[in-house]
Parts: sequence; C-alpha cells; structure tokens
Amino acid sequence: MSPKDFLNSNDNWGENTEQTKSAYDVTWEPALASHIQQGLLKRGDDKGGEPYMVALVGIPGSGKTVSSLLVANKLEEQGVKSMIMPHDGYHYPIDYLKTCPDAQSVIYRRGSPDTFDPKSLLRDLMRIKKGKRGEDQAVVSLPGFDHSKGDPEPNKHVFDRMRHKVVLCEGLYLLHDSDGWEPIRMLFDLTIFLESNVDNCMERVKIRNRCIPGYTPEEIDVRTDVVDRSNAMTVIRSKHLADVVVQSTTVAPVPPKLGFNKSRRSFVDLTEMATMEETSAQLQMRRKVRSFVDLTEMSRLQDFKKLPGFDTSSTPVKSQPTTAASFVGTWEADMAKAIFDGLASKPLNEPYMVAIVGLPGSGKSVSVLMLANELEKMNINPLIMPHDGYHYPVDYLMTFPDCEDKLYRRGAPDTFDPHALLRDLSRIKTNVHEDGVSVPGFDHARGDPEPDKHHFDRKKHSVVLCEGLYLLYNGPGWEEIPNIFDLKIFMDTDIDVCMERVKIRNQCVPGYTPEEIVTRTEKVDRVNALTVMDCKCRANVVVNSLAM
Repeated sequence: MSPKDFLNSNDNWGENTEQTKSAYDVTWEPALASHIQQGLLKRGDDKGGEPYMVALVGIPGSGKTVSSLLVANKLEEQGVKSMIMPHDGYHYPIDYLKTCPDAQSVIYRRGSPDTFDPKSLLRDLMRIKKGKRGEDQAVVSLPGFDHSKGDPEPNKHVFDRMRHKVVLCEGLYLLHDSDGWEPIRMLFDLTIFLESNVDNCMERVKIRNRCIPGYTPEEIDVRTDVVDRSNAMTVIRSKHLADVVVQSTTVAPVPPKLGFNKSRRSFVDLTEMATMEETSAQLQMRRKVRSFVDLTEMSRLQDFKKLPGFDTSSTPVKSQPTTAASFVGTWEADMAKAIFDGLASKPLNEPYMVAIVGLPGSGKSVSVLMLANELEKMNINPLIMPHDGYHYPVDYLMTFPDCEDKLYRRGAPDTFDPHALLRDLSRIKTNVHEDGVSVPGFDHARGDPEPDKHHFDRKKHSVVLCEGLYLLYNGPGWEEIPNIFDLKIFMDTDIDVCMERVKIRNQCVPGYTPEEIVTRTEKVDRVNALTVMDCKCRANVVVNSLAM
C-alpha cells in the first residue's frame, strides 16, 4: 500500500485519545505516533523485519530534532521501540571539502545539499529497509555527527532489527529532488514536512549559532541570512513531495487539536471554542497566562567542548559543583552512564531520582528527552516528570488580593504548590508498597494543571527524571525538595541568550504586543532566572547548555 493510500485509509488521524496524552499533547506528535502504531498493526509481520520508515523534514530551526524525540517518546509509551536517525552524519568531512576546487566557498556553505553524501545515506537506508532478520544486516551501524570536532563520527547510531520497529529519520533534504537525493524519499513509508515561518526560524538559528567559535555575532547574522536562509528556501521547495504537512511552533501561535484532512493531505485545526462561564476579563487573562508556562524547547541543541569529569555522589554538595563531559555537543550520554552506575546501589523498588534544573530557555525539556533516550538504549525505563503540573490553578490565583500581580508573575516560585510536589516525590521515592503514583501535568490548551497526567509505575520505571526551575530552590515550602534527589543536575547558561530565546518563544502569546512581551520577559522571566541561578551551588553536577 502506498503512503497516500495508507494515510487516506485512516479516519482517526490526529484523534487526541487518552492513550496519547502527555505533557506535549498540544503538538501533533502524539497523533503521528498513534498513526504509526496503527500502520504497524495493519501490516503485521509480513515485511519480515522491515521497519516502518518515517522521514521528518523541515527548514533549519523548525524543531525537527525535538519533534523526533517527542514522537519516539510517544511510541515508547505505546510499547514500540524506535531509532532516531539524524542525517547530519552524512556531511562530507572537512578534509574532503578542503580538496574541492572552491573549498573556501563549500566550507562556508556547509549544510547545503551538495555538502552531504546522499549516496552513503541511500545505501544505509536500503540496508535498514531491505535487510532481513538473521542476516548480516540484522544490525546496521550508522554515522552520527561529532559537534566537538565538527565532523561525522562512524558507528554513532545502531539500528537493531530485532528491537527497532520504527526508524525516524530527520533532516533537511530527505525530500530533495536533485543533487543525488532523488531516490531517497521513495524509501519511506511516511514523509512529514514541518511547515515553519522562515523569519522566525532564522532568528532562532542566529541565537543557536552564537556558540560557534571563530565568528562574531555580526558574522553569524550574515551567514545565517546568506547560507541558512538559502538552504531553508531549498527545503521549502520540497514541501509538495511530503505525504503530510504539519505546523511547527514557529507557525502555530497556540497549538491546536489536530486532525487529518484527506483532500489536502495536511493537518487542519479542529479546535472548537468551549462554553466558558468566566467573564471576558478572566478569559483574556487566561489567554495571556497560559502560553508563558510552556517549557517545551523547540531549538536544536548545539555543541560544546569536553569538560572535566563529574561527581555523581549524593553526599552533601560541595561549594563548587563539578562539571559533566559533553556528548555530541551535549552531556546526556555521560549522565545516563552515571545513572546506570548509581542504580546498582539503590534499594529494591526505589527509583533513582534525578533533578534537572535550569533557567527559562535553557533547554531542560529537550535535554530530559535526550537523557531518557540514552537510558532507554541501556534498557532502563525512565519517567519524565515536569514540575509544570504543580502550578497553582488560575482560579486559585484569582482569589488573592494581588491576583493581577500573581497572574502576571505566574512562573515565579510563589505561584507553584511545592507542598504537593514534595508529597508526590516522597510517595514515589519512599513508599515502596505503593505500586503506582499518578502525578499532575500541565494542560497548555487550558493554561492549568491537569490531574493524573503522568503515571509512575514502580515495576516499570527505575529512574525518575524531574525537570523544572525550582527543584533546588530553598525558599518557603521548597527547602526539603532537593533532598529527595539522588542526582541534581544544573544546566549552566548565559542568561542574556536565554532571555532572547524566551522573547522569541513568547511572541506567539496572544493578548500581548511584541513590546509587552519584551517587558514581561525582563520583569518576570529574568527575575525568575536570577532566582534559579542562585540554586546552582546545590547541584551535584553542572553541565553546559546551548545558551552557554
């Protein structure tokens, strides 16, 4: 069955079922994961070990990496193992580009279609798709990209035919129809195009690329407009070749409930306005508040140089926390190994508790997804527990005499319920006779906590990854929470870069002008960030995030 026929046969594409609810239900990824699972069930095992192949394509800065992680996470919740395969590993090495007649130009344009090796990508995708169980291609090693060296790294990713039922390949040019890329799109069962606002994406790319050594901020801006924007336009020209078009957060101001329009082969907004008993002023306040608490980071992580080793002990914290090594520009793989080692000393049925703390805009949510992915590679099942669900509801905040101030400052420590958070963390950690613990999440569509959004299963989850701003805070009500964790990670960041990312992220918030967004970021988010920075000394480990 062709991708088009397969898609058109599915009448329930995009249904927001209970099975797909998570902290990220406001996006399209849960619907895609459910669709993939349905496709696997329909075709059974007739393919003899051939995985379901998905391409995720979008312009630079459109959120491909994060969306791939979210889809993989949703598939994992549904019992389907997937492998994420970025096509970054198929860049030509710098040494090869130096041999080109126009080497200086090619290196400056690195990231354009002709600076990749599509023949090797096609070969490896064919090995994955056409290999059989029990043959030499039951396991296929694939290159990744070592950002610390700026070059491909052999055997970085491994496809295991017995384990991986889905391959999520993400990149710029998987639908490109020239320069040797033409046959590649035909290998996928489903191709997804992330539609994005080019100008918004370029602003994100400029911020993301601030960490590139050897360029001034002005040179970064010029290169983004000369190279990245040109590449983006090349990617956009391949949009018509996709099976499905979805909107990334750079397009959709408030993520809608998604459905599938067969006639257009793209997602459409099925959201209906619910009957509200609130006054118009209350509704306006809700709309202003709800998007400010969205901690989902849609920027791809960048590279950092390897730093000295780290200390994972849960003994009293030293005055200067140690720093963790980097992994493909980040630190998640090393921390996964530390957690794996730490599990050996844990009592039976007590999970290993990890806190990931950082400023607004520091990339906590993305890093937690990446850390969970690394743990799953070790056959460790983690639970991701954002502390967003412990915001006080809007209705509760409206009972305060200074309710307008509290609503404007929502996201500050005193607008959370730390006592409920401590209660649930204690139940998870110490109440070993309680097989399961349901904890709240945050419904971004309503702008309020949602009860029982996440579920800790003691028999399944040996690690809990709790991420948020104030897990190391020692202000009123928060003092005992840091002691719950076996490992406390602080993501060190440049506050100015984080605030610029927050300003861009919050441009989609309805009811505020761009000038009001900037003012609120400086008055509220920067103050919260400084509060978080004061907690750094209580961490066991300090790692560098993108914003460094």
